Amino acid sequence: PDTPSRAQVSARERAAWYAPGHGDVYDILHHSGLLETLLNQGKEYVFISNIDNVGAMIDLKLLYHCVETEVDFCMCTTKRSKSDVKGGFLAGLGGRPLLVESRTIPKHLRKGLCARFSHWNTNNLWVNLLSLQRRIARGPLELNLVTEEHPTEGGEVLVKLKTSAGAAVQSFEKVIAVACPRRFFLPVKTPSDMFLVQSDLYKIRHGLLEIRPEANATKPPIVKLGKFFSSIEDYDRRVAYGVPNILELDHLTVAGNVYFGRDVTLKGTVIIVANEGSAIMIPDGSVLEDKVITGNLSILDH
Repeated sequence: PDTPSRAQVSARERAAWYAPGHGDVYDILHHSGLLETLLNQGKEYVFISNIDNVGAMIDLKLLYHCVETEVDFCMCTTKRSKSDVKGGFLAGLGGRPLLVESRTIPKHLRKGLCARFSHWNTNNLWVNLLSLQRRIARGPLELNLVTEEHPTEGGEVLVKLKTSAGAAVQSFEKVIAVACPRRFFLPVKTPSDMFLVQSDLYKIRHGLLEIRPEANATKPPIVKLGKFFSSIEDYDRRVAYGVPNILELDHLTVAGNVYFGRDVTLKGTVIIVANEGSAIMIPDGSVLEDKVITGNLSILDH
């Protein structure tokens, strides 16, 4: 049946629309005809990654290994950090690999169970196109559903049903998981993530985002920005002169109406909390090391 455009449905119905998750990529490749087109062009593998993973890159050594060993499905994993909350890990079930999404684990068990698995799925995937075509011909891929609750503007709670591209690991015979460097996994899902990748922790080299040698690649700082940074417009206003220098930062928490000046440096653990109805403006050139700043602070030009 024809799908109505967003202009043809009510606001309440539009609020109930949502993306089905990146697990839909395999059906899209098949039904669009792109899978057959790629095979006819002599293509053997496709690389799939999340659009918000700014660290995703094509590793030719890994591709050559997949080609030489005729792997059906390859999943790149990386060592899990404290900042990895959403996502999943590989486990075994009945002698088969299974991607366990953290959101499917009951909250009272989630932290303990995730801590038992040191490597996290990056969703950087290499998939053999011919194997995919043959598998789809046998029937739908095994993609476990992930439920996600999302409040609407009308006060209702929308239950979303999604699938993950990485969950296809259980649908193939010859699969491998490869431990990759952390630089291959830099998801930007929140303003806090944006703060990190725009900082001096990273540099762009030959078009790729790389962590600087002097930064701690295995233990990136934890950054928690409050609701005043929630929109991209608000975020840009509050770091209008650039993200502070954070090479020596361990932890940053910002709450309330806070602005950063030029050439600000943050070290150790820094907590900045503006009182309700007040603002804190960190002056140009400030160096904050293991500091807690609360209340109201404004610097006026004169």
